[in-house]
Amino acid sequence: MAKTQFFINLNDEWDTLKPIYKKVPETNAPVDLTYTSNLQNGKLLPNDSLTLYFSEPIQIFDLNKFHFLTKDSTEQIKPTATIINLRTLKFGPIASDVEEIVIDSGAVMSIYNHANLTTSPTPISFLTPDYFGTLILTMDSLMEASALVALLDEKNKVIREVGYSERMVFTELIPGKYQVRILFDTDQNGEWTSGSLVDKRLPERVIYNRELIDVKSKWEKEVEWYLENKEDGNN
Repeated sequence: MAKTQFFINLNDEWDTLKPIYKKVPETNAPVDLTYTSNLQNGKLLPNDSLTLYFSEPIQIFDLNKFHFLTKDSTEQIKPTATIINLRTLKFGPIASDVEEIVIDSGAVMSIYNHANLTTSPTPISFLTPDYFGTLILTMDSLMEASALVALLDEKNKVIREVGYSERMVFTELIPGKYQVRILFDTDQNGEWTSGSLVDKRLPERVIYNRELIDVKSKWEKEVEWYLENKEDGNN
């Protein structure tokens, strides 16, 4: 890497200043192609396919550098793999006795010719369909038939959204804490509409339940929600 020099004139004499560079990366230093997966603490959810998400668009991958090992380190037949959405590598069905996946260095190359630089062993186990939980939500009658009921996770992400009914069943939920939100969809456009001074329109009403609902693995959780005991607010 070329270093910059500065010149200074003191008392009609020129001198050179050489700045000191700290932690300046070399331009020829290899760049590691990093990735994450859809495994949750090493566990693959039922009905999910193993998926890897890379930091750069994928150019090519070598399936021979992916190893699917059993408990005694016996290598199983490799599943198929497909590049989707440029940065994503999705695998086909994996043998149920596989307990570790080893990805050799150089297994994947990006369009910028950057590869994964290290060999990465990753433990994996497979959750059975009964791992999920179920939420049964019973509500009192509503005046507006156009209300939408959404189930939000702890990050305020909408997991499910359905039209209102007095009894709603949410199945195949990942164990965790959830919040219920009701949107009174007055204009029936399927989303929250803000207020408008020009149109003399109030924002659509939104109501949240006060307490998070704890959904446990392999359990059905029944909740009754009576709106008069809950606070409301607008997005």
